[in-house]
Amino acid sequence: MALKKLIYTTSLVTIVGAGLAFFLIPDRSETAQAYCGKMAKAASYKGDLEQYSVLIRGQDEWVFRTENDFRTDFAVNQKTKNYMLTLQKALKAKNIDLVVVYPPLRGMIHDDHLSKKHKKAYGMENPDAVWDNYESTITDLQKTGLNVVGVNRDETAPDFYYKRNHHWSSVGSKITAQKVATYIKQLPSYQNLPKEQFTSHPSEPTAYQSSFEKAYDKLCGTELPPEMITTYTTTKNISGLNEQALFDDAAQPKVVLLGTSNSVQESSSANFEGFLKEALSTDVLNMA
Repeated sequence: MALKKLIYTTSLVTIVGAGLAFFLIPDRSETAQAYCGKMAKAASYKGDLEQYSVLIRGQDEWVFRTENDFRTDFAVNQKTKNYMLTLQKALKAKNIDLVVVYPPLRGMIHDDHLSKKHKKAYGMENPDAVWDNYESTITDLQKTGLNVVGVNRDETAPDFYYKRNHHWSSVGSKITAQKVATYIKQLPSYQNLPKEQFTSHPSEPTAYQSSFEKAYDKLCGTELPPEMITTYTTTKNISGLNEQALFDDAAQPKVVLLGTSNSVQESSSANFEGFLKEALSTDVLNMA
């Protein structure tokens, strides 16, 4: 009788006659070997490990944080909206426009790297519904009068976030910076900003360690494999500047960036500040 073999990602199924035998092929990837049972238990994440709770293995070498990467409801209650409006109006009274960036989460962008079991466990069985909720929240906040910027599903990319790091990649930060710049350019105050030209330059691919290293080390005594990434450096174009401008003391930037580690080059390697300068054609003071 003919022998038929069906090969799956995690197992080999061999059908012989009327019998059925399963031969499991263990996952030999470095990410799989680094994972241990403690990581699946919420009680393991104490003290400085709480921010990592709970780490799970996705498919294709991805790692997710269940308490931070998955969310199905992005609605903002009225009390919080009122606080945000009060802050925005107080800054506006001092001729400052507040713009808030509300990015989508890793789980909703990269749900294709989740198993069916994890999708069911963390509310990602219907990612379209999650995206609809997120996008409608952005629209609702904008209708309230708040300067809020989000990123729609059709504007994301397969490598928006890193595989084994909670930060966005240079791809995700550039997409977001361009979306933010488009919004800011519609504000009347943008016309008063000093304009300069900036250009972002890619580097050679480099190894980037996972931000989950501490949890793997403390709980399992293991290391996650690094990712190879392309970083960017943004520089001011000086070809059009005259000699006097080259030696004049630079004025304080009129755009101030207040953010999380996603806005810090040392932690994210994503160049959000630089991409924002390039997209806005003005300097940015990074206070993240």
